[in-house]
Amino acid sequence: MKKKIILSVFMVLICTGIIFLIKGYQQKAVVAEVTDAPKQTVQSVTKENKSTSSDVSTNKKTTTTKVESTISSSDKQINEINFMVYDSVSNTYKISSYVKINSGDTVSQVTIKALDGNCRATGSAGNVYFSSIMGISERSAGALSGWCFFVNGKKPGISSGSYKLQPSDKLVWKFLKDGTAE
Repeated sequence: MKKKIILSVFMVLICTGIIFLIKGYQQKAVVAEVTDAPKQTVQSVTKENKSTSSDVSTNKKTTTTKVESTISSSDKQINEINFMVYDSVSNTYKISSYVKINSGDTVSQVTIKALDGNCRATGSAGNVYFSSIMGISERSAGALSGWCFFVNGKKPGISSGSYKLQPSDKLVWKFLKDGTAE
């Protein structure tokens, strides 16, 4: 009887460990597809961030996640990835997806909507600061490490709460070892 109980407990622990591993891989999604959209390649993501395709292809555990969307397929922007989170310290994309951006939405509004609460932001209105995104916190890779946002490849000099986006903009959050250098 004791052997059956021990075996049952052991199986529960193994199953729990497997579930946590699967969830961990799902959170490290590199490329996301929007329903009814053609598949995006990692190369199209790397061109946006001035990396080479070999930098990303060395990441052996690439996961593709299907994202449900209520956006009509007639929307021309549905085929483009316009929101990314990139960790330059580990050289990995944490998320790449399409997010509906309305004219006048701020970077902070779009980020909070896209990450669905998987971030920590302080401030309000025009002064919003992100200290953690997708579990990666500022200063976790050194005193100057932190999150910076880029719109269409350029780093604006204002807060994410003040920068207003256009529907055609591409928003990239980068975790940098030295956020003051780039």
